[in-house]
Amino acid sequence: MSLTSEALERRAAASGKKTAGSAKDVATIMGKQQLQENRRLSSAESPEQKRQDRDTERRQRKKEHARDGRATAASHALHPRGARSARREPEVLRVAYLTANPRVIDEDDDGNLMLTHLRVDLEMQQVKKAVKRSVHRDYIDIDHWPAATRDDVVTVLNDLHPHVVHFSGHGGDGTLEFDNGEMIAEGVPVSFEYLTRALSVTDTGPTVLILNACDTLDGVDVLLDAVPVVIAPAREIDDAGALVFAVSFYSAIASGRSVRAALDQARLAIDQLPTAQGNVISSLTREDSIFATWCWRLIGNYYCEGPDRPMTSRTVNRSDEPLSSLYMA
Repeated sequence: MSLTSEALERRAAASGKKTAGSAKDVATIMGKQQLQENRRLSSAESPEQKRQDRDTERRQRKKEHARDGRATAASHALHPRGARSARREPEVLRVAYLTANPRVIDEDDDGNLMLTHLRVDLEMQQVKKAVKRSVHRDYIDIDHWPAATRDDVVTVLNDLHPHVVHFSGHGGDGTLEFDNGEMIAEGVPVSFEYLTRALSVTDTGPTVLILNACDTLDGVDVLLDAVPVVIAPAREIDDAGALVFAVSFYSAIASGRSVRAALDQARLAIDQLPTAQGNVISSLTREDSIFATWCWRLIGNYYCEGPDRPMTSRTVNRSDEPLSSLYMA
């Protein structure tokens, strides 16, 4: 039986497909054989070649180690202290800033009664602005407690563990005027004896106590039982003087200056006022305290370089003594 041309074409097409499939299978088989051969040759690599590869890798590691060592030596040459120990980040200086402005009746120069009002809110605002502009602003934290009451003293010690306790408000005759915490703000006199007890009821008390209030230097000796350093005005200080003192002092501290330098800068700034009463700011330190040497900084808690000037124990920079004759901040 003869095949038609159409049937012949179909048979030829089928034959072509089989041939192509066979060629594909052959190629696949040859590829697998080649892969197996490569693996065999790789596994049969001579021990000598492997040893050479290990030596090359070892030499490369030695070069990298030597390069790292040279970089470390260069760093230590620039920073010798870093060769002995890692640089410790300074602790943030914590300041508890208590302000009180209760209603207080006072007498003017003519003996007339008057209601006093202190700008402690403006003082706090200006202090924070000055610190914000300073170099070490990230290392000082000022926590403001407005309308501070007597009980707030212990509360801030428990909550903040402050290095510095600052009070701005009325004072005199061995007392500070705290707020009563009521809607009508009346003054609550708090004696230095009570304040000493309040500052002593924690495991770690503050290092510095600053009393930015009139006539608060007299009688502060008792406070040295609770805190090593006390800074306070020796006589009356007006609003402008109190503000300039606080702004200049904390600005210098936040710039990394020593307490001695900060006090000198504050006195200089107050002297530029019409009242020129910079020497009203006085300071007192405990005789057994390491801070009898006043060349130290609050930020970083370390002594500044240069010869120290030891301060005579419990020597006070009174307003009637020349600043140049005193060995203290």
